[in-house]
Amino acid sequence: MSRLVYDKVTMVAPAQVANFGGLFDRAGKLCCRPPLGPHDAEGGPGNWMQIKRLPGKKGVIDVDIQLRKCDEKGFWESPQTFTKLLDEIKQHPEKDVLRLLTQATCRKISDLIGRPIDDGFHIHVIIHTPNGQTGLGLGGSASSAAIVVAIDAMFGSPIAELPHGDNILLRLAAEGERIASGRLFFDNVAPLIIKGDMVYITPDDDSEMPVVETFDCPSNLHMVTITPDFAISTSEMTRILQGREVSWQTAEAAGDHKVEFMRGLLLKDMHLMIRHATNIVTEPIRGQVVRGFSTAQQVVREINQEFDADKPRFSLGISGSGPTLYALACSLEEANQIGFEIFKALKEKDNIYSWWFCHSANPHGAEIIGREISAYNV
Repeated sequence: MSRLVYDKVTMVAPAQVANFGGLFDRAGKLCCRPPLGPHDAEGGPGNWMQIKRLPGKKGVIDVDIQLRKCDEKGFWESPQTFTKLLDEIKQHPEKDVLRLLTQATCRKISDLIGRPIDDGFHIHVIIHTPNGQTGLGLGGSASSAAIVVAIDAMFGSPIAELPHGDNILLRLAAEGERIASGRLFFDNVAPLIIKGDMVYITPDDDSEMPVVETFDCPSNLHMVTITPDFAISTSEMTRILQGREVSWQTAEAAGDHKVEFMRGLLLKDMHLMIRHATNIVTEPIRGQVVRGFSTAQQVVREINQEFDADKPRFSLGISGSGPTLYALACSLEEANQIGFEIFKALKEKDNIYSWWFCHSANPHGAEIIGREISAYNV
């Protein structure tokens, strides 16, 4: 079968909130798109990525990683070389997600098209992270998803066109999670690959290939992410959960919250979702390490008291392993309100500067925004 081969593929991959709705390692929700170009000032956190094929340069993978931080008004500054991250990759090549996933995706494509891939690649990534750091519990998986989708698209999408091709791409992207954190889990990358507003990973003993369900959240449900000006090690946040025990009463109540959150999702009842979007097992433990979490909780609690107790308008959670927090709200205006109130309280009470972004529904995932066609066919 003849396929078009592309010289250049350009993508954007939004950040994603993991453990969404308190569903630990089970659900993820996409944030809004990042900037569509290297100098666009508006958009959410996430990655812009451009891959150029280098014909005849098999084994060559040049990686250029740049960083864009936010200014005090929340606009993205000009790209700069992400020196710290490049140095870390140089010191620990076994953690080089972009190169390792490029190689793994090429091997899979080669098996499918029946010939070796003799090309190299130049990969240009711009990481949009508000405080200029990684380890935020927000957006760290965008590169894993974007690179496998982009390399597959460059060669005519032979993986994506397979039966259950999305699951194969998901498995490849999840390998990036294993490389980065030592664990294979899918809730960070599933929304980007499967492309749903919210993605739920069905509990399954076969974790190598999970069952994935996509859902549309209620149209009025909005999300705001609040990223403080510090980072936390994912491995450390995983370690502090090891060996911890909870009472059977807490475990039972946690199960009730999960069931009610999913019932609210199916009924499109955003108040039911907001009331039960919590994790009373892991978040109280991790919240002790995330500076400002208790302050943000107090803000949400006080504002909710102004409304109907049976129909809360705001909830608060920790995205992934933190320190980024997220809040659910009943409108875009209220998302902005709670984002600003948490920002203000963190600054005044805890001397923590932060950035907040509001997010409407986004079903697009890791998205191809440009391709240049080559004269070659495979």
